[in-house]
Amino acid sequence: MQFKRCPLYIVTILSLYTILPAANALTANNNNCVISKFSNIPVPDGAQSIMIDAVALVPAAGSLPEYCDVQGHALTSPPVDANDKGVQFEVKMPSAWNKKFLMHGNGGFGGNIQNAYSTIVTPDVDGNTFPSGYGLDRGYTIAATDTGHVGSSNIDATGFRNADGTQNVDRIINFAYRGVHITAVAAKSIMSAYYNQKPIHAYIMSESNGGRQGLIEAQRYPLDFDGVIAGAPAWKLVENIARFITMQQSQFPTYPPVNPVISIPLSAAVANETMKQCDAQDGIVDNIISDPLHCLFIPAIALPTFTSQQVATLNNIYSPVFVNGKFIVSRYLPGYESSTEHLAFGLGLGSPYAFGFNVPTIDYAFAIGTLQYMVYNDPNYILNDFDINTHLNDLFISPSGVNAKQMLDADNTNLSSFIKHGGKIIIIHGLADWTVPPGESIEYYLRTISDPNNSYSDYLRLYFVPGLFHFAIPGLTTGHDANAPTHIQALTTLENWVEKGVSPKALVASRINSSNNVDMTRLVCPYPLMAKLKPGLDASNPNITNSATNFSCIYYFGLSDN
Repeated sequence: MQFKRCPLYIVTILSLYTILPAANALTANNNNCVISKFSNIPVPDGAQSIMIDAVALVPAAGSLPEYCDVQGHALTSPPVDANDKGVQFEVKMPSAWNKKFLMHGNGGFGGNIQNAYSTIVTPDVDGNTFPSGYGLDRGYTIAATDTGHVGSSNIDATGFRNADGTQNVDRIINFAYRGVHITAVAAKSIMSAYYNQKPIHAYIMSESNGGRQGLIEAQRYPLDFDGVIAGAPAWKLVENIARFITMQQSQFPTYPPVNPVISIPLSAAVANETMKQCDAQDGIVDNIISDPLHCLFIPAIALPTFTSQQVATLNNIYSPVFVNGKFIVSRYLPGYESSTEHLAFGLGLGSPYAFGFNVPTIDYAFAIGTLQYMVYNDPNYILNDFDINTHLNDLFISPSGVNAKQMLDADNTNLSSFIKHGGKIIIIHGLADWTVPPGESIEYYLRTISDPNNSYSDYLRLYFVPGLFHFAIPGLTTGHDANAPTHIQALTTLENWVEKGVSPKALVASRINSSNNVDMTRLVCPYPLMAKLKPGLDASNPNITNSATNFSCIYYFGLSDN
């Protein structure tokens, strides 16, 4: 079977076929695509005012249909200067509408509509970035927001500081949760004005911080969306920043941070060793680490030629973060070292100052950006001055009184209102993630299903995908290990669950080779199940191991990573 090659800008999941708009699609009156049609849009709760800035009918091009493009902004506080537009948003409404709404979240610090960053693009979890119009080609109205501030890229936190040097707490709140909600409410009103009908279903999908946005929507605003696809959700965002701080301090112990303790050649050596030790853990030697949770990888033993400092840095990575005996955040798992983003571009470890940023790695940028602009409001603050054992509480509640943990963490596991609304959540996490440890999704899953407020209900699935990284850089990487099958139909699965009541079980992940053909399929099982080759089959025969039909789901994953 032949499959058309599509961009794989992932946390990483690509539908294997094009889904055309439904036969009962609503056809819009294009005469409504004028700014006057949206002059009476009600002000969303949480905002003080709303303004539509531009409206244009965009003709069909390539795979995208004709659509009405609406750009606007909502103020949540008086503007601090003439350029302050508060929460900016964009809504794209296809002329042939499937009567549904799909919102895209933001990676990193946000700061730009559509995630169209100059260098780093955080994509949605079904294969394409927002600028390519993912969802429009399926008949969805789609929307995105800058989350209430402007940044040069999604690693730019300077937008949380005013020109006069004061901290803009309102923008932090908008980034934390309010901007997405305001955009969702505004988008629904805009759809109603354009189509004379409200959407019958609403979904949000994204990864990393965008995954956090989806979860926080279900917690804070349970009526905004019917379904959430949360890829590698950074739901413990503040604690993840603590992880970035300790890792980057270990990797760059001196200031300015120039020479990493673990260089790219050393990273490659680590990757080779983890593959050698962990690949066969699932019973199949195929250059895919499918069971890193049960692989005992001890750097000091596995890498005897490494120095004590290099081993200490690796121990920092492969160990949970504890502060004064209290667990803070999970460890990274063996297998992430093979990430092309990590190895080639030094995003987690490796070469300093990739892409010309004034920080050595992206994780360093998130760490120092948080400290400088959310915690201490000091653009000259140095990462090495932060002592996690004495300063951790500053991350949670800053010296200026900003309760970052309360605002940013999506840690309220009471989803009773969302469940009553019929809401469903699919969490997808790559086992080779080098930014948000996979164990974080285990913790969220276990805490949520154990919350007595939720009772017993079919509302949550967690899928771990072997060989899946965190995100990708368009034109340079693909977000997944080329050996691994990582293409799954995430949005289709959520649609069937919400709209047809078809509870998702095992998904089928596919690998597409350089000839655009599917040459491997594997089961991706809902946690805590894991795909295992059926008894009696030859694990050394690729003709057998490359077919999902030869696998079954068994209880295998450990219930906790800590």
